Amino acid sequence: MRELERAEKAAERARQVEAQHQKKSSQQAPQRKRKASRVTSSSNKRQKRAGAAHAGVQAGDEPSAAPPKVTSHGRSVNLPQKFR
Repeated sequence: MRELERAEKAAERARQVEAQHQKKSSQQAPQRKRKASRVTSSSNKRQKRAGAAHAGVQAGDEPSAAPPKVTSHGRSVNLPQKFR
């Protein structure tokens, strides 16, 4: 007789504990893993262009002009022999 009562109490406790676990699990928000940050793709970067290529002048057509003999401030330019 006592064994039957003990078995019933144990079964009731087990049901209550299971109900509590179900209640708690439904209240908690699901914990998700944090997404790893991504490296930005380099294809979005703009291509830097040279000034001559941007202006439409082709580099190999004509030789570059000689540097001016006078600067914009009026000083004369004297290039060393090795740079001539």
